[in-house]
Amino acid sequence: MPAKTAPCSEGVAACEDAPATTAETPLAAYRFMDERVWGWTLVLGSLALFFFALYHGTGIMSGSILCFIMGIIRLVQAQQRLGRHACILYRDHLECVSGAWTSDLVSIPYASIREARYSSSKLRLLLASGDGTTRFNVYFYVLEGDKRDEARAVLRDKMRELGVLRED
Repeated sequence: MPAKTAPCSEGVAACEDAPATTAETPLAAYRFMDERVWGWTLVLGSLALFFFALYHGTGIMSGSILCFIMGIIRLVQAQQRLGRHACILYRDHLECVSGAWTSDLVSIPYASIREARYSSSKLRLLLASGDGTTRFNVYFYVLEGDKRDEARAVLRDKMRELGVLRED
């Protein structure tokens, strides 16, 4: 388990307990949103739908079973993500998850970012790779709700500082 760190830079309190790599302390870090409520909603809603279908003899039982399974998957995933970070900014690279269903951080060196486009829901990155370019999205909706605006501003400012932000 990585060691805990002291607060990062002034004004960015989101990374007070972000994991420190062996090389450096994070500039900013943002945790996953707690999605357990969505998992429970799917589980309980699908059970209600299942019993309704059972009582009335309708053909929606398979859909309710699918929703139940998806709810269980979301609950397990949310439990695994508790206390983990979804996005961490370091001095020379960015670590973040690649989508809503993943929990593993991907390391992106700032030097490989060729272009960044910002929207309210995500930061779209165009990365240089060995065989051309690769697209990568940083989704803001996986972050804690009270930290999303801060994360948007910090990432937007970092991309602007790197000179790769394309503002339409």
